[in-house]
Amino acid sequence: MNWIGYFLFLGLAVSFIWNGKDFFNKKEWLLFGLKFIGVFAGIAISSVILKNILIVWPLINTDVATDAIKKSSMSFICVLSVKFMVVMICRIFSTITGFHEKYNQANYSKIVWLSEQTGTPLLSLAKCLATAGGALMLYGVWLAQPLAQ
Repeated sequence: MNWIGYFLFLGLAVSFIWNGKDFFNKKEWLLFGLKFIGVFAGIAISSVILKNILIVWPLINTDVATDAIKKSSMSFICVLSVKFMVVMICRIFSTITGFHEKYNQANYSKIVWLSEQTGTPLLSLAKCLATAGGALMLYGVWLAQPLAQ
């Protein structure tokens, strides 16, 4: 079960990071915020529903159900946070370039040339690092053993 959850959410994270949308407009930011709110609402709703189902039909242990809810909710938050990291890295560097366009016009052509030459490889590097960070976070959620009490 843990390996299936790990690879399922890792695949979701990789497809979400590498989907090509690295800059968000206002509508996409709103939808992204609604996704976070939706995750939290989904956690609350699924917890209540699962609790009531387990009261009527005790199919699985309550601890197993609680563990599954916790792991899946942390995984959804992890997937959204690594996408947020990639979008924010792109936004920070576009803001820096915009600042130089406005206040450093003497050297702006050099900065644009440098960003055109290294922009795509650096974006790929940022996405690779976000993917590795997401894999590490999901490993901690799904596969790491808890410390002995």
